[in-house]
Amino acid sequence: MYSPPIPLYYTIKEDIIEQIDNEEYRPGEAIASEKVLMEKYGVSRTTVRRAIELLVNDGYLYIVRGKGTFVKGKKYAQSVTRFSSCTEMLREMHIEPFVEVLKSEVCAPMQSIRNKLGLAEGERVFHLERLNCVEDIPINYTRTFLPYKYLAGIEEYDFSVLSLYEIMRDVYGIEIGEADRTVEAVLPPKGVAEILQVTQETPVLKFNAVVYGQRQDSRLRIEAYKTYFRTDRIKFIINSKQ
Repeated sequence: MYSPPIPLYYTIKEDIIEQIDNEEYRPGEAIASEKVLMEKYGVSRTTVRRAIELLVNDGYLYIVRGKGTFVKGKKYAQSVTRFSSCTEMLREMHIEPFVEVLKSEVCAPMQSIRNKLGLAEGERVFHLERLNCVEDIPINYTRTFLPYKYLAGIEEYDFSVLSLYEIMRDVYGIEIGEADRTVEAVLPPKGVAEILQVTQETPVLKFNAVVYGQRQDSRLRIEAYKTYFRTDRIKFIINSKQ
């Protein structure tokens, strides 16, 4: 099936979003000038302005005339009191997924992950990437980071068959409590689109979260994750009580 080429302004837009997500640009900080962006991407001023216009419309940036273009704070935030893993969410929809572990390692995190988890320089994380499939069709892809100081040895477990949160509870004594989450509809980055087996023009739902756990009397920032759901395979129902 023919897929039209990705517009250059969209590539620039997604690259800037990735830099904001990785905290290379902080809220209130000015992004590179139009001239610098033109030189960096080898495009015209019109293309750069179109990318910035979309980022302003989507709530990522704001313009101060005569001063520059600046990063807004995060667009949406929701405190979630009842929280479950992506696998549990699928099971609540009566879907039994097949879980493929794409990456499992102990490593040094990027600065944005250290900030989210409140880690000091030199502290390591357990990095886990998983793909949930149903009948050989990818449903969602998750990239998660956990402070290794609370979970030494967790890399020895096989999370294609075991529940991450159950291991955290039963082995490490950490009960998952709540999470601060954002959710938005986006077009997937190239790598995510390939993993989910969709085109880059297919909208997906992206969740970002910082998860809190409880161990004895201590409240811990225990997980930072990003997950992408295929919208052509999953729908979410929101129950509201008055």
